[in-house]
Amino acid sequence: METVVDVNIPIKQNRHCVSYIVSCDAPKAVTKEQVKEATDEGPALQTLKRCIHQGWIVTKVTSIQEYKHVFHELTTVDGSY
Repeated sequence: METVVDVNIPIKQNRHCVSYIVSCDAPKAVTKEQVKEATDEGPALQTLKRCIHQGWIVTKVTSIQEYKHVFHELTTVDGSY
């Protein structure tokens, strides 16, 4: 289904249409609580979180090796990712 916004419609109406499309078609965001719960349940993510807090990744731990190439981009917020 393709949605088209008519440029001849007044801006206020266009904003309403765009807002409606975004609210209906956009996937719901993952909440911070869901991320924290998932992080707390996973031993590999717990290890990764400790490494982030230390500032370096433990290369001997195989469960977090997949994060090695993006480690410098990771951070935690309120104890989770």
